[in-house]
Amino acid sequence: KITMDSVVTFTLTEKDNGTELSLDHSGFKILTNLDIFSAMDGGWLQNITKIGTLLNTAEHGHATV
Repeated sequence: KITMDSVVTFTLTEKDNGTELSLDHSGFKILTNLDIFSAMDGGWLQNITKIGTLLNTAEHGHATV
């Protein structure tokens, strides 16, 4: 059984031509959760990229990410 307490914080900031998304995932005990941290690090990037592609496709009719 894997037990992990962590906090995910999304921050949206208005920018000149859109919105900036910042994501902070904290609370890892590095030695205990190193494998989970490594998997989530790449996973967040992959999933946020997919979300960006979907948003751009919906607004512009084609993917720009």
